[in-house]
Amino acid sequence: MPLDAGDFSLIDRRAVDALNSLPENNRFLRGLRAWIGFKQTGVPYVRPERMFGQTTNSLLKNLGWARKAIFSFSYAPLDFITLLAIVTVFLSLCAVVWQIVLRIVAPELVPPGFSTLIVLILFIGGIQLLCLSIIGSYLAHIYDEVKKRPPYLVESMLNFPDQKSKTSEDDCG
Repeated sequence: MPLDAGDFSLIDRRAVDALNSLPENNRFLRGLRAWIGFKQTGVPYVRPERMFGQTTNSLLKNLGWARKAIFSFSYAPLDFITLLAIVTVFLSLCAVVWQIVLRIVAPELVPPGFSTLIVLILFIGGIQLLCLSIIGSYLAHIYDEVKKRPPYLVESMLNFPDQKSKTSEDDCG
């Protein structure tokens, strides 16, 4: 997606037809315009100060636009949750090993039951987070299928048999 691309644009008829052929309802136009793959040219300009009134975009509205862009075209949040879950499980396993070693070497430094409880909660929480990230990945793939975006767009076809002539040949023979 081009940097600082806005929703206002001049779009060729072929690009409009390609955008209209996408069956999505919840559209992030800036991303879809880049996704269809047509050649784009940006026109740089300096935005003047707003002469009248104030912008209707608040911080929450801008965060909503960012969320829409990220969830429409990226698995980064799911990947982050998976990484966080793996790190949590790894840290809890390290804490288990550290607690066992410390209990053997210096048992007076380990309070009875308290550290075991913390490590168990951390481990179980990490496992739950890992399970949620797996479920989230499945949901993301379902979301991709429901959007029904084609895997690619065909610009043109050469020497492609016409459907009418093919059906008339089938009827004759």
